[in-house]
Amino acid sequence: MPDGRAHLSVGTHNQRPGSYPLGADLAFGCLFTLTERMRPDRSAVTLPAGFNTAQIDWVQARSQEWQDWATVSCTVDGAGHALSYQRYAWGWAGFVVDAGTAGIKLVGVGLEPAAVQLETVRKPARYGFDPAQWLFVSDLQDRRERDPDARLPLPWATTLHADQRALIERHGPG
Repeated sequence: MPDGRAHLSVGTHNQRPGSYPLGADLAFGCLFTLTERMRPDRSAVTLPAGFNTAQIDWVQARSQEWQDWATVSCTVDGAGHALSYQRYAWGWAGFVVDAGTAGIKLVGVGLEPAAVQLETVRKPARYGFDPAQWLFVSDLQDRRERDPDARLPLPWATTLHADQRALIERHGPG
């Protein structure tokens, strides 16, 4: 993004027995996260009644079409993998099915999916994280107080994107 607020969220997801295929689970998880992250501030924009249902229905439908999502090559621990992605509003949601024992979910804003290069963090202390220590909610609050900009003032906080308006029009919430 022009103001330097590009970010990439990364998570893993294991196949659940008796569940949808891993690709469908990954697609739903990352696309739901993206649609939630793209929502404007409630104090600035009032979404019509039924928007939540329309959003979840759209996410569910698109996640079932996961095999039809656009793909690009990305790197995970130095190896090439297919990254499937779907654009929505100001970002994109993507996933990698075949990287190790778990799938990888991604949500990107301000960078292109083709730029993704992931590496396993082998020394988490380098990033100020110790997985052997408990993490408490108060730790997150303390961090927020040290960095008041931690939540990023989002450029979409006061408006609806054309994708959101189209979702409203197509599904007719209200």
